[in-house]
Amino acid sequence: MSQDSDNIEQQDNPKIKFHFVKSNNFRVIHVDGVFGGMTPRGQLSMGVFSERIPFPDFLVHEFDESNGTFKEIARTGRDGVLREIEASLVMDIDVAEAFSVWLLRHIDEVRTRSAAATTEPLAEQVENVQ
Repeated sequence: MSQDSDNIEQQDNPKIKFHFVKSNNFRVIHVDGVFGGMTPRGQLSMGVFSERIPFPDFLVHEFDESNGTFKEIARTGRDGVLREIEASLVMDIDVAEAFSVWLLRHIDEVRTRSAAATTEPLAEQVENVQ
């Protein structure tokens, strides 16, 4: 087959456009971890969470009239670390496999770029930022 016939065959392949539209619920979610597993229907469920120290339920301050400052004298709230579940992602095994391939490919790309950045002199790293 000639190169021209290859190009014609490629041009005749059906094409489809994919449009990305953000839903009304779209937001950026910071993820510190994931918790989940298999659902009763055999799908995978991943609850993505962010971690932070808990905010107090309330504070009590005492006003010091001598210097015009407040001093905390009581606090109630949770101890430990709060894991706030931001969203739950539920997918079938085919989507989960495609997701893992996508994720691993991007992890490799980030590691490759990070390794290259650490071997470049600082001046070159700064030049490559833009």
